Amino acid sequence: LLAFLYWLSLLDRTIISLLVDPIKQDLGISDVQFGMLHGLAFAITFSCFGLVAGTFADRFSRRTIIFASVSIWSLATAACGMAQNFWHLLVARIGVGAGEAGLNPCATSMITDLFPPSRMNTALAVYALGASVGSGCAFLFGGALIDLVADAETLTLPIVGTVSSWQAVFYIIG
Repeated sequence: LLAFLYWLSLLDRTIISLLVDPIKQDLGISDVQFGMLHGLAFAITFSCFGLVAGTFADRFSRRTIIFASVSIWSLATAACGMAQNFWHLLVARIGVGAGEAGLNPCATSMITDLFPPSRMNTALAVYALGASVGSGCAFLFGGALIDLVADAETLTLPIVGTVSSWQAVFYIIG
């Protein structure tokens, strides 16, 4: 389950790189701004909140922190689909980074508690497979999802209403 969540976090993290052109076109943002969305905003937030999550993992229920983290990054990914300008998308990407930061410290701590030292390397390797396999599969799954919705210029989603196809991708993944 933790490896699956790791894969899911990579999908949320990397899907934006498959949507460069439609996002830049719809929101009218520059390459520098897109670089901030994909790199800087996420990385700084992920790093800072990772330290906070590590501290919380030592003091509170790691399962609760993971649940909260997955909830935050999923809602933030869906919020990326609501973005109407650069600043909206930037705040949503910061939320994705903050949410994803809680998984690794808690998962690693849980794995070290659950497995004896003789099986620790195997358990951590299976968890790390979530990242390795997840990186490739995130692009594969993300690309398939984009192909699925790309034919329509806009889509009508329940509750949300009419959105661009790139926004629908964020809603679906979130």
